[in-house]
Amino acid sequence: MRNPQLQRYNESRKGLKGITEYMYDQEIKADEIIHRSTFNPHCDVIYSGAIAPNPTELLSNGRYQELVESLKDRYDYIVLDTAPMMLVTDSFLIVDIADVVVYVTRSEYTPKDLIDFANKQIYEEKIRNVGFVLNDVSSTEGGYGYNYGYGYGYSSTSKRKWWQKILKS
Repeated sequence: MRNPQLQRYNESRKGLKGITEYMYDQEIKADEIIHRSTFNPHCDVIYSGAIAPNPTELLSNGRYQELVESLKDRYDYIVLDTAPMMLVTDSFLIVDIADVVVYVTRSEYTPKDLIDFANKQIYEEKIRNVGFVLNDVSSTEGGYGYNYGYGYGYSSTSKRKWWQKILKS
């Protein structure tokens, strides 16, 4: 709701009513904001709609929770895409109604602080049922494959493998 990106990918979807309009206007029904995906006919999408000046307040008014509960009878899976939890409090309001949290990270890109923050939230039981996805892992950075080699010792100037960086951190 703060920085919507999904509508950017399809010009014909710009300006459609979304979650913001639904939460502002009690007269708008869920069917008015549910749109069939142009990429997959078996997937429906609710866009963010207009950029809200007060997303935390909107997410706290109870209408969002009602919407998700009403959709559970209609859909097998509901995916709620949010900003990283460390960046905005809105994500915590959304995660409270989620059954599962999937934390997507990017190899060599996602700051370690974000992972540490997520782990702390799990430890403090502020989020539950969490899985991590590590994407964009280079096949040349270790792991499985046929990249055999040999050498003597370790040079501080040599590049460490991704898994070595995690162990040293």
